Amino acid sequence: LDTDNTVRNLLVEVDPAAADPNARVRRAIDIDNSDAAHAVAFSPLGDYLFVVLQGMDEVAVFDALALDGSTGLGAQVTRLATGAAPQGVCVDSTSERTFVQDFMGRTVTMLDT
Repeated sequence: LDTDNTVRNLLVEVDPAAADPNARVRRAIDIDNSDAAHAVAFSPLGDYLFVVLQGMDEVAVFDALALDGSTGLGAQVTRLATGAAPQGVCVDSTSERTFVQDFMGRTVTMLDT
């Protein structure tokens, strides 16, 4: 990459049932200065969105209820550290924990969420 060629990391919400093909992309969130978003999961109540950033070794947490009214990273709540190269995420509603599969670390990171 150089000043003429850049790659942006976008998180895109798609509505495959939309009748108009041009209306299928509802919104895109530019996750600025981040490596590839590899997996996403919602909290049990649907109020938070967890996005695994593989090259950053982090999970970005977004306020899902504020996404419509914000631009850029305005709905981002925090970023949480994970193990090496996280690739998967799941949320357990019983324990209120989020589990992240760390591919390169061959581990699972447990986050109290």
